[in-house]
Amino acid sequence: MMFKYKNDTIEDILMFDYQLAYFGSPGVDLNYLLSGSIQTEIGEGRKLQAIQSYHTILTKTLNDLRFTGKTPSLQDIHIEIIRTGFQSVHAVFCLLPLAMMENAAEAEMDVFLAENGAGKVFRQRIFQNPRYGPILRRELKRFDLMGYLD
Repeated sequence: MMFKYKNDTIEDILMFDYQLAYFGSPGVDLNYLLSGSIQTEIGEGRKLQAIQSYHTILTKTLNDLRFTGKTPSLQDIHIEIIRTGFQSVHAVFCLLPLAMMENAAEAEMDVFLAENGAGKVFRQRIFQNPRYGPILRRELKRFDLMGYLD
């Protein structure tokens, strides 16, 4: 965490999370964002708009930084989303159920992954969430059509 002080009083706080930091494809981040969101009413058209906005901001940022490499085209970004698409499976199966929990204080990854009785009970509870079932059914169909379940 970084703190900005003014006259010995905290004026602003920034939190950095480098837990999964790496240099890689933007498709990974976009798949997590688009498949791990609990905003289930976001349709395909809105997702395409989000991808286009991402590309616009990425292009502007690279230009502002005087990036000398190849700036990816919008089509390149879509190809990366498809190429790294299996990341959306992870987002739907692991991240989304935790994000949808009513009591976020209980959403602990170590309990979720535990091989003991507490882990089993916890997984049953989160996967039986009535809000999660319809999303999982829809996404399983999509994953099957995309070939991720072969």
